[in-house]
Amino acid sequence: MQIDVQIMDPAMWYTRLNSGDFQLTLSVLNNLHRHPIWLLANPPFRLIENPFWPDGLPQAYVDAANTANTTLDDAQQRTAFGRIQQIVQDESCVVPIAWRYTLLAYQTYVRNLSRTMDGWIVLDDAEKA
Repeated sequence: MQIDVQIMDPAMWYTRLNSGDFQLTLSVLNNLHRHPIWLLANPPFRLIENPFWPDGLPQAYVDAANTANTTLDDAQQRTAFGRIQQIVQDESCVVPIAWRYTLLAYQTYVRNLSRTMDGWIVLDDAEKA
């Protein structure tokens, strides 16, 4: 097997991603905790050339996604994402669930060690007991 890896600037890549102009892509949903709109850029949930909805997306899904993408109102966006979640649960034959464990090992004399949502170790309040 031969793989031709192309490094692209984000503007070029997202144009190709959203149009489905690629053969393989790796995807990580690591920004969902920052803002859920990133969900709609991932292949299982995108609006264009979606491989998981070969017969086309349900119109209610498209409408909810467009609302989530365009509104600045938190309540409207929350409602739109709730609708997306319900549609995916109702229409999907399989709903994938993934876990990411972040384990921190430290000495018993260390106190107040924490981590961010990204898994980065935070030492701001850490101290030796």
